[in-house]
Amino acid sequence: MNLLRGFISILGSKVATLFLGLMITPVLVRLLGTAEYGDYAFLISILGITMIIVNAGIFDGTRKYIAEDRGDQNWVEQVFGFYARVALVLAGLAAVGFVILSYLDIPRRLFSSDFGLYFSLIGVLIIGRQAYSVVRGGLMGLDLEHRSEPLSILRKTTFAGFGLTLAYIG
Repeated sequence: MNLLRGFISILGSKVATLFLGLMITPVLVRLLGTAEYGDYAFLISILGITMIIVNAGIFDGTRKYIAEDRGDQNWVEQVFGFYARVALVLAGLAAVGFVILSYLDIPRRLFSSDFGLYFSLIGVLIIGRQAYSVVRGGLMGLDLEHRSEPLSILRKTTFAGFGLTLAYIG
């Protein structure tokens, strides 16, 4: 029963986030226009590549080792704490790196004037995504997919709210 519940939670989350993406993307393209959507896509790709490096197996490791529950005293807390600390350090280093690049005005010189602000925002997004990854991995390790998967929907909905609002106001 628990396996079926987890499967349905994961499938439902994937379908819901796909549906939200199909609804959000055309509106976002319309609001941003061609050039700004190109900038957005470029920044998302930079964020994606950065997250591959920053995440460095945090999600998978958290999920795997919490699920093992070796019977040691406070095993789950120790594993979660370890991965949370590693995640925070990696995300913090990356975020500081993006803020420093922005401060040194490198994005503006390479791309355009708005990219300095965008790089600072990527720094903030890195920390949020990393926290999401650790929490979701921990919940999945505890077989709480019915709690972890709605976070994906919440994340996509939050993006829609903030992203579309920011695109609308320019």
